[in-house]
Amino acid sequence: MGNNFSKPVRHHVREQGKKSRQHGTVQSSQKLSREQLIFRIETQREKLEELELLPISESIEKKKEKILVEYTQYLEQLKRFD
Repeated sequence: MGNNFSKPVRHHVREQGKKSRQHGTVQSSQKLSREQLIFRIETQREKLEELELLPISESIEKKKEKILVEYTQYLEQLKRFD
């Protein structure tokens, strides 16, 4: 005889996990500490400095644009702590 308890239903477990693991993106709902923001700003600045040493190309320019967008978003979030 088996028990009459049903197993919990787990709908869309994989999709939920993917949504929470977006690498390299700034999520508006994500709450970062002041220290985390400062670290990310410094990291983005270092990435920009490294790209400045490379020859100019379309792909390098696109990377710079993406880094600048993220850098600006981190700065805006950091301003909320002031």
